[in-house]
Amino acid sequence: MSWTVWIPLMATIVAAAMAFVTGTLLERSKRRHSLRNEAYAEYLSAVARSTSAPPSDRSKVLTDAALAKCKIVIHGSDRVIEALKAFELCGAVSSSEEGQDGLLDLVVAIRGSVGVDRNDLRVLLLGEQPQKPQPSPLPEWPHAPPPMAEKPHVPLSYARPPPAHTVYGKPFPSDRRDGYPASYRGCWTKFSRSRAQPP
Repeated sequence: MSWTVWIPLMATIVAAAMAFVTGTLLERSKRRHSLRNEAYAEYLSAVARSTSAPPSDRSKVLTDAALAKCKIVIHGSDRVIEALKAFELCGAVSSSEEGQDGLLDLVVAIRGSVGVDRNDLRVLLLGEQPQKPQPSPLPEWPHAPPPMAEKPHVPLSYARPPPAHTVYGKPFPSDRRDGYPASYRGCWTKFSRSRAQPP
């Protein structure tokens, strides 16, 4: 047989082998990823049940948590194992402030590259109320303006009298304090004379 016949046959065999190896590795990766997520879920479930479990079920909850920890040690990532260690050193309970922070760090490490807000985790896992954003305070001026002085109250009896009536810039004669003419007839006479003989 010519070598031209063996080349396609060898290429087919190599392609089939590569496809088998790639499929096997992909299947193992999927299987390991599934076991890892299952271990994470079992451990978090055991931690959640430990806070409200009756004393009769306490031993079963601890057993489930121990089995889940073993699975995490086998299939978990390095970052998750470090976060799990820190959470166990805090007592593996979410009743204390350190335990809550350790639990949140563990969940963040489990999620990996998928980002999540810690406040959202506190609301979902610990049941805390979401914190409303506080309005920013107004900036303070370096020098506040001095308060305006109030004007003194002047009684009506001491107010300035209105100006006297004038004709061509000359005031009418008046013998009253309020500035009005003493006699309207005299005002008219003065007004007529002023018009007849302008200054």
